[in-house]
Amino acid sequence: MKPLHRSFLITTALVALAVLAVALAADDAGAGDDKAKEGKGGEPFVQVASGRARLKTGHRNAIEVELGKDLDATGKISITDWFGVQAVSGQVDVENKTNHKIHTAVSLILFDKDGKPLGCAAQSMDADPKEKTTWGGFVIKLPQAQLAQVRSYSYIWYEDDRPIGKR
Repeated sequence: MKPLHRSFLITTALVALAVLAVALAADDAGAGDDKAKEGKGGEPFVQVASGRARLKTGHRNAIEVELGKDLDATGKISITDWFGVQAVSGQVDVENKTNHKIHTAVSLILFDKDGKPLGCAAQSMDADPKEKTTWGGFVIKLPQAQLAQVRSYSYIWYEDDRPIGKR
């Protein structure tokens, strides 16, 4: 196995374990709260979507990553001009086809060839029933030397009928 593949797999596994630990900790924090266990659905949905990144300029050339369970979401990773500097955009197109509000938290992490993180962006958003929109703001500014070193990515996606962290 090539070193890039091995370090990428190890990093992906570590990120997945971190996501699981956060999800379990959030669940344990609400274990004594009966209201935290009630709700429309079961446990929060957690997804880690990782892959190789050959970044190109422009949203039309973006790497597309399918995200979500109840939400139809597509992460789009590309290099963009951000107020006069090149940066990585990880915008997410979202469509809520359900009849209820869905809460999300999403992170995008960029890695070099050795699996070391170069940068990240994260935010929490809510999708209203039947809403179709694009969530921007996933902008990662990196020095030009580090931007050229981006080789892989991981999106971490949380989705729930309650605000993320409430259970």
